[in-house]
Amino acid sequence: MQPQTNKDYNSKLTVEQYVKLEQETNQKYEFHDGQVYAMAGGTDSHNTIMVNLSGEIYTRLKGKECRIKNSETKLYLENKNKYVYPDAMIICGEQEKAKNLKDAFTNPVVIIEVLSKSTQGYDRGDKFGFYRAICSLRHYVLVEQKEAKIDIFSRKSPTSLWDIQTIEGLESNLELEISETETLIIPLKDIYYDVVFEQ
Repeated sequence: MQPQTNKDYNSKLTVEQYVKLEQETNQKYEFHDGQVYAMAGGTDSHNTIMVNLSGEIYTRLKGKECRIKNSETKLYLENKNKYVYPDAMIICGEQEKAKNLKDAFTNPVVIIEVLSKSTQGYDRGDKFGFYRAICSLRHYVLVEQKEAKIDIFSRKSPTSLWDIQTIEGLESNLELEISETETLIIPLKDIYYDVVFEQ
């Protein structure tokens, strides 16, 4: 999902007003310290990639300590006072939630975003800056939709430097060490199944 670039409201909202706005409009908004931004829908390729990837992750994690959350799930960034909607998150162990909004989680080990032409600058720039402050985060995964290519930003601990790895081609695998005992290995051909790349 993509945040619209315009601000929808000039005055700051409380979290309670934000929740009420979403309920009354049946629309998802990002909340940035009182300012709200409407979320626009993704392309068919974006949605196909996320269905494929979420399904593959769900199947591999079923019955284990880690869970995948989809783009309907809020992430709370406490130090920035932001509520956002990543395309997907993986949470391992106890699922920690925001104190003032119980359907928002705070401790993902993996965040996944599917890039688009209009949002890739935000996803690689400001949004990654927000996400880096999450102590639990091990991997930030950026998935291209115009070609079979994935960038993975990884770190061993909250104080470690981030490493970047790029994997390309349908014959490659996405590998993520998400806990001390769990590593996800997903072929890109399964992630990009039924995706038509735009020329």
